[in-house]
Amino acid sequence: MGMAAAYMSVMMELNSKQDLFSIDEKYLKTLYLSKTAHGRMLLECTFLMLLDHDKTIETVKVYSNHLAIAGQLKNDIYDFTKHKQYRGLSDLKQGHITWPLYLLIKSLTWKERKKFLRDLKDKDYESLILLFREKKIIEEVLKLIDFHVATAKTVIKNKFPKRVETILETWAEGNRHFSREPKL
Repeated sequence: MGMAAAYMSVMMELNSKQDLFSIDEKYLKTLYLSKTAHGRMLLECTFLMLLDHDKTIETVKVYSNHLAIAGQLKNDIYDFTKHKQYRGLSDLKQGHITWPLYLLIKSLTWKERKKFLRDLKDKDYESLILLFREKKIIEEVLKLIDFHVATAKTVIKNKFPKRVETILETWAEGNRHFSREPKL
């Protein structure tokens, strides 16, 4: 316990008082939705201007939330893969809490947590990447993206004119497509 307590502060989200091992999905959802507020709010405002119907507004909010999370998850994958050589691992290096990091932490045994914290403290990012690969975290994040895209599409099904629905489905599907296969 001493080692874990000593290094707990190493990986705290900026402006957050939560330690790494107490993060939950509710915290992550709030964090991700706040990171993507501009896009969500733009979409919501557009529909508000066109329609003054509470049910439609709620549908758009739920759709927007799923798209926001899927888009942020895609960005997280790019941080580990596509942009690794340029800005590589910036979220991890800056101590930001991400869903991939959350999934990794959830998968760790107590022994692995100790090594993880030591690697983090020592900035041994290659060991951390190996751990992400071993635990198949990217694959888990891709499943989350699929879930949010599928849910977003279900939320809007038969709720808008077909042309609008097609545009919204296409927008959602964009979160499933990468410029290259995401691999660590």
